[in-house]
Amino acid sequence: MRKLRVVQIGSLDVSIFLVTRKELEALVPTKKDECLYGYSDPLNGKIYLVDEGHITSLEDTYLHEIIHVLMEVSGLRGVFRALAKSESDAETLEESVVRGLAPVLLRTLKNAGFKTPSLRGRK
Repeated sequence: MRKLRVVQIGSLDVSIFLVTRKELEALVPTKKDECLYGYSDPLNGKIYLVDEGHITSLEDTYLHEIIHVLMEVSGLRGVFRALAKSESDAETLEESVVRGLAPVLLRTLKNAGFKTPSLRGRK
């Protein structure tokens, strides 16, 4: 596990870590047949990203996890909870929104001239 940087998201300082799949699986309980590429833990100020070689996937996962933290910091996660019938439904709703938004937002930001940060840096 390697700490890349600390990013301020709203008023929250979030540490970004590059991890192996095995490290992530040890940190985060997963459902059977679930394959995570990243995980955000806003309450503890951490984002974990699995580096499996392709930079575009890593950038997409980075933005995906940042959006999850934004949902918590902005209060939108509470909106999903209020709209859903259960916590599980709220998580599914949030994940659907983030999965749809992250890749489109990443392409839009790149096309607008925004640069993504180096996610691998020096080893």
